[in-house]
Amino acid sequence: MDRICPYLLSEDGAYRSSQPDAGHRCTAQDPPGTLPMAFQERYCLSERHLRCEMFKVAQSARSAAFDQEGIPAEQVRSARFKPSVRSVPLALGPSSGSSANRGRDSRRPLIAAGFGIVVLAVLVFLIVLLFSGGGGSGPGPDASPSAIATLSPSIAPATTPAPTVRPTSAPSSSPGADPRASGPPAADGPRIEYEVQADEALIAIAEAFGTSRREILLANPAIAEQKPYTEPGDIIIVPVSPDMTPADVEAVPGFVRYLE
Repeated sequence: MDRICPYLLSEDGAYRSSQPDAGHRCTAQDPPGTLPMAFQERYCLSERHLRCEMFKVAQSARSAAFDQEGIPAEQVRSARFKPSVRSVPLALGPSSGSSANRGRDSRRPLIAAGFGIVVLAVLVFLIVLLFSGGGGSGPGPDASPSAIATLSPSIAPATTPAPTVRPTSAPSSSPGADPRASGPPAADGPRIEYEVQADEALIAIAEAFGTSRREILLANPAIAEQKPYTEPGDIIIVPVSPDMTPADVEAVPGFVRYLE
């Protein structure tokens, strides 16, 4: 299941499916957003999720949060830090260890009460012994109360340390900036007009033309910054990598024309 994006979860975060699911959400976004079925199958449920800009930003933020807590990067990438992947939700019951701890905690008041009774009995015995004279060797009738020793039991209740919860910090961003649009800018090259196909995300368009989602957003200010994909039929401007030949560019479905 390592090929599935770890940020693909159900709406309640209880499970993820190995098949495209309308209930899946992309938790790399804040708040988690919906994903088209075709996009899930092409990226989220395959090794291609490693090239997703939203995945890269979320992984960088997660690594920075663990680094602040002093956890090595090798452990962050290990399997025990990855969320579990199951085709159906799994209900977990209380572990036997927690039941044993609760049993010990329930016996502690009884032990403390028994200890207190023993101390109180010893205290009463000493007081009776002092006032009765202790066989002729105790204090007389004129003995001051300060000469009588007083014992007081001190029982400190045992406490169980509470687990420490470490908050996960989110990456800070300046106002108006889209953290998912980060990425290396494409080299200077031609630009084209492109018609968005059905269920096609900006990330897929950027990969097809050797550019980045950030470059497409910069070339199209009208696109909503928090929207992971455009609508089918939209005409957008796409910067093209100078390494692509005109034949390769024109062969991509949705190509309209070159811009001067």
